[in-house]
Amino acid sequence: MSGKRLRSKKRKKRSTLPFAVLRFAVLLLVLILAVTVVFLRVETILVSGNHHESAEEVRSAVLERAPGGSLILACLMNNGRGVPGLPFVDSLDVSVTDTGTLSVTVREKKAVGCFAAGDAFWYFDADGTLLFSQAVPEEKNEGHFIPMCEGIPLPKDKKSGAVKAPASGMSLEIRKSFFEDIRAVQNWCGSEGVFPDLISFDENENMTIIFGDLKVLMGSFDDISVKLTVLTGLMPDISARTGTLDLKNYDGTQKDIYFF
Repeated sequence: MSGKRLRSKKRKKRSTLPFAVLRFAVLLLVLILAVTVVFLRVETILVSGNHHESAEEVRSAVLERAPGGSLILACLMNNGRGVPGLPFVDSLDVSVTDTGTLSVTVREKKAVGCFAAGDAFWYFDADGTLLFSQAVPEEKNEGHFIPMCEGIPLPKDKKSGAVKAPASGMSLEIRKSFFEDIRAVQNWCGSEGVFPDLISFDENENMTIIFGDLKVLMGSFDDISVKLTVLTGLMPDISARTGTLDLKNYDGTQKDIYFF
């Protein structure tokens, strides 16, 4: 009888040993994490991918979410998240690249144009979805130019017929090619390094691009890439030209183009 009790006590001692080791390992891990969080500080933040928000604005936003400048918290609290107050930022990719160093890659919202509505300027993407608004328009940016547009219709309420107030996430309910061609103009402007003052549309969705005192009548969206090659031929002094260039019916077969 006493032999069975002795073996039972030995089994209990052996069974509690792994739990003691596990508990020690967990406590050690917690201690290491605590030391890492408390003592590893952000010393350098490397910012890339930002075209509209400055690197300093991004750095300040990252540190705001890192109490005490903790390197680990800065990474955990910012990775994959947007930034309130920086409307062009869709999300941040944050990683620790070295002791005290964070690498931050900015993923910006893909705005292709903006327009004025009330007291705000609304930005939209190539799908015709409103992204956000600002009180003042973005300055012309060679890294990622966003053209100012005029004449873009807002959707109407189906019951009352009243024009809806713009809001983030709203679809402009215009054919997709309308916005794809705005993006084509945006891409052309970026490649040529020229920035029109305005892209205007009439009630029939005919496009006019305005460069200073030059108006380019692009007409409908047929063969817009062909029409843009004509503008390429007018570089680099297109903004210095005056008058009106009519490309409404241009399809690439005409030998001459005319200013009037």
